[in-house]
Amino acid sequence: MPPNLPSCCLLQNDLARFAGLGIQFTLTLVLLGALGWWLDSLFGTRPWLAVAGVMLGGVLAFVSLLRSVPPPPNKPSA
Repeated sequence: MPPNLPSCCLLQNDLARFAGLGIQFTLTLVLLGALGWWLDSLFGTRPWLAVAGVMLGGVLAFVSLLRSVPPPPNKPSA
């Protein structure tokens, strides 16, 4: 990001980025949970595939979140 942008633009960019990550996290959980629910209705295994879908969605969403957030900057040695 160019350093000559006003701080309000940088804040808006950060807010938009993190809001997008939150939406991605939520949609991953919901979509995989819904897929598991649908598969449960298909195979008659209710609620086990829905639970597995939500758990898999949580793991995948968390990994995606960790990969998207940059590491903290290194502190200079004293």
